[in-house]
Amino acid sequence: MKVFAIGDLHLSLGGTKPMDVFGPEWQDHHLKIARNWRDVVGADDIVAIAGDVSWAMRPPEAEPDLRFIGDLPGRKVLIKGNHDYWCESKSKVDRILPDSVSYIYNSAAVIGGIGFAGTRGWLCRASDDFDEAKDGKHLRHEDLRLKTSLDALKQLEFRAAMIIMHFPPSPEQMTCISTICEKCDAVHCAYGHLHGDDCRNGFNGKIEGVTYSLVSADFVNFMPRLIMAE
Repeated sequence: MKVFAIGDLHLSLGGTKPMDVFGPEWQDHHLKIARNWRDVVGADDIVAIAGDVSWAMRPPEAEPDLRFIGDLPGRKVLIKGNHDYWCESKSKVDRILPDSVSYIYNSAAVIGGIGFAGTRGWLCRASDDFDEAKDGKHLRHEDLRLKTSLDALKQLEFRAAMIIMHFPPSPEQMTCISTICEKCDAVHCAYGHLHGDDCRNGFNGKIEGVTYSLVSADFVNFMPRLIMAE
């Protein structure tokens, strides 16, 4: 079994949101994702999706994009991104998910012995764009959601852990994530959100026992990135 990760699919199969305005690499990007996914992901593998799944505004509008994901090989687990306006309550999202897709929101899951937790995240305070009056409340809420998800995971049995975030985790969130290392030796965190030149600010490496990987779709050339293999 292998675990892959990819973020920022930015699908709009039921809408008219063109992505090639962000660069020629985004032309028909869903076809690239499908082709690459089928090349590397098997039926028994798992793919973590790090947010910004669909441009849909409401759950029913996201169903074509979710069917697209559901029809791809493997089991999938996803979290909300800052553009996933269709993501409402967990119960509403769960009702429209294909059988092969799970949603993490103030919750955790174990799939194939791998524990999954995570949250959307927000701008960290070290960001040049961070404004305490505007962003502080969002960041505090996301810190709490991350802790809630990690606490839920700690109650479960698993042999390795994958933490999924959309925004790059802040130093404080990294410290929080590292507490899961008490439960197992292998802990990974996949995140997205960064594109283009901003990817230079993304951290890929190991801190406090956790291996971090930037997996925005364009950064990984629309190929699910291998995170662990057993």
